[in-house]
Amino acid sequence: MSIAVRASIPPLNVVDSLRRELRGATGGASGDQALYQVRTLEQLASDSLARQRFLLLLFGIFAGLALLLACIGIYGVLAYLTGQRVPEIGVRMALGANARDVIRLVLRQSLGMIFGGVAVGILAALAAGRLLMHAVDGMQSTEPSTLIITVPVLVLAATLASYGPARRASRIDPIGALRQD
Repeated sequence: MSIAVRASIPPLNVVDSLRRELRGATGGASGDQALYQVRTLEQLASDSLARQRFLLLLFGIFAGLALLLACIGIYGVLAYLTGQRVPEIGVRMALGANARDVIRLVLRQSLGMIFGGVAVGILAALAAGRLLMHAVDGMQSTEPSTLIITVPVLVLAATLASYGPARRASRIDPIGALRQD
C-alpha cells in the first residue's frame, strides 16, 4: 500500500510522526504496520526519469564520438586531397597568391563537399524517418527542429576540421612545391 502525504513543512521532518500515527491507527494491539521507503515526490520523479537520463547521456556520448570520428575523417580526406594539389598550390603561390587565397581555395573545395554531404544526409534522414515510421509502432515523424539544430553543428564541425589542411596548404613553400613535381 502507498500513502501520499501533503505537508507544509519539509517532508522528511514528518516521517517520525507518521510512523507513530500508523502504528496507533492499526488498533493498538497488533501494531504490525510499518512505514518504509519514504520518498518525496521529487525523488520519485527523479527515480522514474533515471533510465531516460542514462540513455540520453549514452546517446550523447556516442553522438559526440561519431562527430569526432567524422571530423577526423574529413580532416584526413582533405589532407590527402590538399597533398595531391601541392604542385598546383605552389604554382598559384609563385604567381602571387597569398596564404588567405590558398585557405579560401581549400575551404571552398571542402564546403562544396560538406554541403553535398548535408544535402544527401538530409534526404537520407527524411527517407529513413518515413521508412521507420511505417515499420516501427510509435515512431514519430522527423522533427524540423532537429534538422535546424543539427545541420549547423555538423557544418561548423566539418568546416573546423577542414581548416587544418587549409592552413597547412597556405604554408607551402612555392619553390619546394615546384621542385616536387
